Amino acid sequence: LMRSLRRFLNNDIRKLNENVWVVAGRREMGDALPQYVVRYVNGKYLCDCQASMIKRRLCTHIGAVILRNIYEGITRIVYAATINVKCRDTQLLIIGENSKDVEIRRIVKDKELKYILMASREMMIKAILACNNEITEKTIQLKPTELWKILSTENNHESA
Repeated sequence: LMRSLRRFLNNDIRKLNENVWVVAGRREMGDALPQYVVRYVNGKYLCDCQASMIKRRLCTHIGAVILRNIYEGITRIVYAATINVKCRDTQLLIIGENSKDVEIRRIVKDKELKYILMASREMMIKAILACNNEITEKTIQLKPTELWKILSTENNHESA
C-alpha cells in the first residue's frame, strides 16, 4: 500500500481513457520499464508488469490507479444544498420538472435534522417542506461543491 501511495503522491499516473492508465516506472522502486499500462477489463485491473500474475497479489501500479480513482471520485464536483430543520416530524418534497434529477439525503443527529440535496448539474429547485403542522414552499439553489465536503457532513450525522 505504501508503494502504491508513493506512486500516487508522485503523480505518476496518467489517464488515457475511461479504462486505461499509464503509470511511470521508477528504478528506485524496482521497475524495469519506463512506464506500465494498467487496464480495467471485465471487472478486473490488469497491469502489463505481470506482478499480480506472478505473485498473486496487487501490483503497486494497479494500487496507485485505484488510489487515484478513489481520490478523483471524492473530489469531483457535485451540486448541492443543505436545509436545516428544527422539527423531527418532517417531510421534504421536490416539485417540478427537476424532481427526478435531485437526490435527497436525510441526516439526523440528536435533535437536529438536515436534508442534503444533490444533483449532477447546477439548478434552482422548488421544494415543499412539511414541518409538524406547517407547510412552506422553498426555492433552493444547488451550488457546486466537492463531494468529500458532503460526505464529511454525512459522517458527522446519522442517515435516516
